[in-house]
Amino acid sequence: MRRASLVDAVAYVRASLGRNLKAAREHAGLTQAELARRVRTSRSTVGRAEAGKTTVAEAYVRRVLKVCGLPPDWKA
Repeated sequence: MRRASLVDAVAYVRASLGRNLKAAREHAGLTQAELARRVRTSRSTVGRAEAGKTTVAEAYVRRVLKVCGLPPDWKA
């Protein structure tokens, strides 16, 4: 059962981070496409990150916060 709890923790963290990324984007008044263009990635990558479907690097989170005009320690 230890493995199952680890998978649940990863899914929880991805979902939580995704909600915060979406909140940052919405706070800045950007669409997924606009954010993707500004952080130089695809719209589908933005969508997957916001949906908690993928693991994102810390550098991606920093770029999103910077583009959205938010400090590195911002929390939704």
